[in-house]
Amino acid sequence: MLTDNYLKTLHKKKEVKPYSFSGLYPAATNQIYKRNALYKIRIRSFDPEFICAMQFSLSQIQDNDINIISIKFIKTSNNLLLN
Repeated sequence: MLTDNYLKTLHKKKEVKPYSFSGLYPAATNQIYKRNALYKIRIRSFDPEFICAMQFSLSQIQDNDINIISIKFIKTSNNLLLN
């Protein structure tokens, strides 16, 4: 995420951030997440620039431990969700 200038600047600021996020769900039993299982995380923000930057950054992740298989925008009357 720190390759994006907007996210990098936001990360360094010592202020309330314009987003919130959930934990992984479904929650793991016995606090152990299983390999090859699908889990979701929800990121909420009222800042469209943040959502666009996160969408791009998440789509660029190449890691052996995590695969991003889907990114979905949901626009509500008050904020944007990245699902």
